Amino acid sequence: RKTERGMSQKSFSLEGFVNFPGTYPLNTDETLSSAIQRAGGLKSNAFPFGASLIRETLIEAQTSTNKKLASQIRTQYASSLLTSETDDASVEDIEIVAKIIESIQGEGRLVIDLDLALSGNAKYDILLEDGDIINIPQISSIVNIIGEVRNQNVVNFSEDLDTEDYLNLAGGLTQRADTDNIYIIRANGSIVSLKKSFFSLGLDKPKFIPGDTLVVPIKQNYQDPLPLWSQVTQIIYQSMVSLAAVKGL
Repeated sequence: RKTERGMSQKSFSLEGFVNFPGTYPLNTDETLSSAIQRAGGLKSNAFPFGASLIRETLIEAQTSTNKKLASQIRTQYASSLLTSETDDASVEDIEIVAKIIESIQGEGRLVIDLDLALSGNAKYDILLEDGDIINIPQISSIVNIIGEVRNQNVVNFSEDLDTEDYLNLAGGLTQRADTDNIYIIRANGSIVSLKKSFFSLGLDKPKFIPGDTLVVPIKQNYQDPLPLWSQVTQIIYQSMVSLAAVKGL
């Protein structure tokens, strides 16, 4: 990305279902909507709600956070051994978890709502930065189901199905499932908590939409948990979501 004078040229990239994908020079005050306009708009089979924005600075920050978390896991477990607070998990078990966490590279995804940005809502029409990558996927008709279910699955979306129906399509819950903290990750990366919503009376059941990923986390007390266990499981399941999304394409 160099100009004729050797100066660095700021740019952003548009991938997927836009009419003219490619890398574009970054203008001053470039926004999501102006970027899409420069690419000739969306294709008829584009899925703007599932659009993703990958930012280089976030990749570095998230990767660094994962490495720090791995270090904290080792430190806190060592402290618990010294105070005899735990004897369930072995040093080898903790080291495996720590290595998994520190090996996960940050995704760098910034949650956006391209539908609202393109509708003229300035709050969501965010400014772009140098190196940003915007990807517009094709219209989705699937729901991913991952985590503590008997058969992690990708199923066709249906307006007639609710949380319990989708879980049944995945063979039901395992004994380790944390039923109080099941959640949905929308196609745009936002999270919808289902905390006790489908096992309790009087609470609204969330509506599923195409591209959703239904996540069933593991019970934190299935093994003697570290104080950081919820962060650990969230990072691992977030990485699983990316793999599930690819599987569903």
